[in-house]
Amino acid sequence: MKKNLLFEFSPIAKCVKFSCFMFILLVGFSYGGYGQNITLNMKNKSLDQVLRAIEAQSSYKVLFNVKQVNAYKNVTIDVKNVKLEEALETCLEGTGLKYILQGKTIVITLADKKASKMDGIEIKGVVRDKSGEVLPGATIMIKNTTAGVTTDVDGVFTIIVPKAGVTLKATFVGYKPKEFIAEDGKEIVVVMEEEVNELNEVVAIGYGTAQKKGFDGERVPYRRTIAF
Repeated sequence: MKKNLLFEFSPIAKCVKFSCFMFILLVGFSYGGYGQNITLNMKNKSLDQVLRAIEAQSSYKVLFNVKQVNAYKNVTIDVKNVKLEEALETCLEGTGLKYILQGKTIVITLADKKASKMDGIEIKGVVRDKSGEVLPGATIMIKNTTAGVTTDVDGVFTIIVPKAGVTLKATFVGYKPKEFIAEDGKEIVVVMEEEVNELNEVVAIGYGTAQKKGFDGERVPYRRTIAF
């Protein structure tokens, strides 16, 4: 009995107990992240509301094109303790939309060109930033219309346009809108530029040099000095 007590309070025993605790914690975390269950009973709700309800019951963020999702106003779903994937498939059934899991984000996008097929030309492309990184969830719209799609996890988009030569517009949060021409038979690479806060404004002084403070309180140099 004495030997058992000595082992129980020994450094080795503490190490073994801590390792077991961490293993159980990690397994539980993994299950909670990828095996989450959803329970919903919603009648005649908008698809937006249903997706937000799923988001509230999971640790995922839902990203979608508002205009695409808002087209579905009467969604009914009744599921109990089902996996996240099953809940998403149920609420998107018959919409022509699909979901893609990217890390801890759910991206809702068009399922394929057959789901929303119409007479016209298929335009394909990819959206990137200036450093070459792809931008998943960027919106591609036919200018002056409500027709559009979102890019998938690889920044790729496919959109049907009435004819070649129409103007398309790419938008993404934190980036300047970018207009470009739809070209038939050519994959388009859209490069977007980040929005820049106008902190480097010209400061007019009597004569000499001055600096303008940024929002964080640090001093930043202005572009030039005006003497008068």
